[in-house]
Amino acid sequence: MYFAEFETSSHIHEKFDTLTRFLLPFFFIYVGLRLHFDVMGISTLTIAVALIAVAIITKYLGGFAGCKICRMNNADSNFVASCIIARGDIAIIVATLAHTMGLFDTDMYAAVIIMAVTTQIIAPVVINKMYRKTKLCADTEKKEEAEAVSE
Repeated sequence: MYFAEFETSSHIHEKFDTLTRFLLPFFFIYVGLRLHFDVMGISTLTIAVALIAVAIITKYLGGFAGCKICRMNNADSNFVASCIIARGDIAIIVATLAHTMGLFDTDMYAAVIIMAVTTQIIAPVVINKMYRKTKLCADTEKKEEAEAVSE
């Protein structure tokens, strides 16, 4: 934050952004190469399913509770909570570091990667569904308000 006020910071940010965009695909290739699908068994899938369930439920409940604390209605709270279901970026980085350091075995590493990819894939579907519900609720409220004013 401190360096953001200097005029050279935007130049540094541009260079770093370019470097990041170049190296990011290599990171994902590295992650993919570390996965060994031939040694994955039912235990890996069981752990992955449990992680997916816990990841979705905890992110959703946390987002919903935060919205309710801010006094948002249920439709908007559901929409915001569904928007934060995806958890992939940090989970993949932490899992890769933990596997590299020997803290995660291959099963746990694969389960976390499967969880991260799955939540990234299903998030847009859930967001789209919740958006339609939120829009439907907002349209219904507007219609009811218009009817109340006309009476």
